[in-house]
Amino acid sequence: GGPSEAPGVSRAAAQAMQIPEGAKYTCPMQECNVFSAEPGRCDVCGMKLKPLEEVEWARNLKQAEPLEAIAEFVCPMHPDEKSTQTGTCSICGMQLVPVDLLVHPQTAPAKVAAQMDFITEHYLELSRLLASDTTLGVALNALGIASAAENLSKQLHDPGVELAAEVAVAAEQLRTAALKTTGRDIQADRVTFVELSAAMRTLIQYIRPDKKRWPKLYIYHCPMSKGDWIQSVEQKANPYYGFKMLRCGELQATK
Repeated sequence: GGPSEAPGVSRAAAQAMQIPEGAKYTCPMQECNVFSAEPGRCDVCGMKLKPLEEVEWARNLKQAEPLEAIAEFVCPMHPDEKSTQTGTCSICGMQLVPVDLLVHPQTAPAKVAAQMDFITEHYLELSRLLASDTTLGVALNALGIASAAENLSKQLHDPGVELAAEVAVAAEQLRTAALKTTGRDIQADRVTFVELSAAMRTLIQYIRPDKKRWPKLYIYHCPMSKGDWIQSVEQKANPYYGFKMLRCGELQATK
């Protein structure tokens, strides 16, 4: 093709030019912007119209069109936090999900289950961060745990929820420990993680997080810190000592 047949279509051009519905033919000269459902000639330059798939810029434009309907990603805990791409929530650090996969639980037991899943996602990420000797993201995930634990506590008063009294106690312990986890001092956060994990261990005894998402939960005990921790993978990653003693720990149970 000549110089007018650009090898690709810029995003600006794609927004400025759209292929009309039902169009099958176009003028090879992109600047004419002429489309037709039938063969014929361009009423701007007189050139013979060609099928869309035979004109490179039109072919590229057709491929670019679906990009304009950008998928939205949202935080399950903070649906107002939206993004055009995958990533994490700026409020709680949770993984964003496509908006059409967002679940809206209606019953109190379903809301309890959802909050437990939120807690679990944040807890597992917090454990991973501590095991990686990093504080980046610790505060966000701790706040996510605190918020989900508070919402869980509210649902426990619903008549449709029948759980042991220990659950309410553990939820409050979890929230308190999470609020003390600041991400400013990793050693202090590791001490608090002992309390946080003890509360988490109690919670998963009564409310099993989504089994499809986390088929197995491994409960480990660190004899040095005397604290437990929970993982969704079998290979130990000790959050209390990080790389100094990453594989230190004893498997106590599998849920």
